[in-house]
Amino acid sequence: MKIFFIDANNTTPQVNYPLLETLSQNYSDLDITYFSSDYSEHTHYYDENYKFKKKYIYSELVNKINSTPIRRFFKIFSYSFSTKLLFLKALKEKPDIVHINWFVNPFFDYQLLKLLKKNGAKIVITQHNYFQHGKKSLRPYETKIFDIADRIICLSQYIKSRFNDKYKEKIIVIEHGNTYEKDIKINKTKKIPNNKIKIIFIGGILPYKGIEILIQAISNINSDDILLYILGKGNKDYIESLKRKLILHNLSDKTFFEKEYIPYSTLLDAISNASFGVLPYIEATQSGVPFLFYNLHKPIILTNVGGLAENTDERFTKVINPNIKELKKAIIDMINDIKSNKIKDEYFTEFLNKNKWENTLDKYYELYKSLL
Repeated sequence: MKIFFIDANNTTPQVNYPLLETLSQNYSDLDITYFSSDYSEHTHYYDENYKFKKKYIYSELVNKINSTPIRRFFKIFSYSFSTKLLFLKALKEKPDIVHINWFVNPFFDYQLLKLLKKNGAKIVITQHNYFQHGKKSLRPYETKIFDIADRIICLSQYIKSRFNDKYKEKIIVIEHGNTYEKDIKINKTKKIPNNKIKIIFIGGILPYKGIEILIQAISNINSDDILLYILGKGNKDYIESLKRKLILHNLSDKTFFEKEYIPYSTLLDAISNASFGVLPYIEATQSGVPFLFYNLHKPIILTNVGGLAENTDERFTKVINPNIKELKKAIIDMINDIKSNKIKDEYFTEFLNKNKWENTLDKYYELYKSLL
């Protein structure tokens, strides 16, 4: 079974590389090639640690341009060229299945997938978000891609529910899954003793992540033992606005920002040495971030938006509405649970055993097999 797996911008390497390596290793009847770009800051790490067939045919020269507006302009022409190159490869190698993970330019993506379908390939798409972040509608040609797709993978029931009924028979829900099992083994964490309560947020530092709610909730808790860690990349102006809020709430001396690219070893060390995590999202589709905490036996507070809370365990996860009052109470309750040793290691072990990566892997394999 020959499969072309496409993620032109290497948008979700944390899912793609574990998925394609383990599929290639576990199923001898699969011949998978990954078509992507060497652009993500994680690419070097993943290339070192995950081995399978890959071709970085997208934007090889354009990605070296530092200016974002100029890079985006030339990427239009580069993307059309790479799309044609991929089509020629498909004509020669005749893949049974073409699986596209994220649309970059729906017009070119549609033209490519339509031609490949006419040449006998089955089309699978993964729709991470129904609308792209920051958008309120689908882009032109996205519904055309839905129409020609043989299967649509959603990573949460929430995303499935956003689709028109006419697509429901095509849709299969395959949860994000515990993609971090190997990363946890590769990056041995170091524990540093500390008697403070360390609350950590990781991910893109963006307005919809609800960091303002987190700052205000902590400011309403009368404790000198709480430290806040915010790790992730974000817009410089937005980060500066958050720092001003920290000063306003007298938290600047208790808050630590890491706003650049963070390697896995540093990230996992930070989680391992935290007391618990908080994901106070105002909007969400789903996230694999909780699994990073669960693998390190760290509890987490998250909001009940989108599909964020679909695959959690109430024994070490507090699910709340995204508001200051509920988050404040959840933080206080979590601190009390930790101090009273209410959250047991065996709870995490039981949950992780039920959510092994191989279980998610089997769902992809069965989907591919069913198409042929």
